[in-house]
Amino acid sequence: MSRPRLLGLLAAILCVALAAALLRTSEAALDHQVVRGRLEQPVRVGTGEVVVDQVRVADRLSGDSSVAGRTPGLFVVVRVDAAAPGTEEFRLDEARLLTRGDRIYAPYQATFGLDAPPGFADRADLVFEVDPAGIAGLTLELWQSELVSGYQARVQVPLGITAANAGAWRDAGVRTAVEPDIYGRTRALT
Repeated sequence: MSRPRLLGLLAAILCVALAAALLRTSEAALDHQVVRGRLEQPVRVGTGEVVVDQVRVADRLSGDSSVAGRTPGLFVVVRVDAAAPGTEEFRLDEARLLTRGDRIYAPYQATFGLDAPPGFADRADLVFEVDPAGIAGLTLELWQSELVSGYQARVQVPLGITAANAGAWRDAGVRTAVEPDIYGRTRALT
């Protein structure tokens, strides 16, 4: 191979490697804003407010047959309240449960959605099936899905399960049933 061709090939390989490195760096950047909240405290996001509370654990779900179930693991049930105190509708329709490790849990139920018209709040329970060995540090993440993806805000609320109290949470879920309210309730804001 001639020297000019070899230099051209090396330059092309270097460009591809540089482009791959830049792409990897850009993928590591968040495509969303993280809005941190605390249990039982309202957190403002976009045009609405979110409150996450009533964390419960169980190994059985009771109630409606489409939700009732058993798990060898643990169900984590979390109440979410989405309010639209202003003049615009507020919607949350995506959720997941993050762990300290690399696991991410999707909701146990097939659909999730809170839709609060202006002046109202919508409340429902979210259910997740999790590995009881890794419940310390569970964090609920909520956001509104978009047809055209852009930089959006996602609410993250730690559920208060720490390494120090994880054993008590696991024990509380053994031979326990919870009846989640997955259909939600709408109420007027006062």
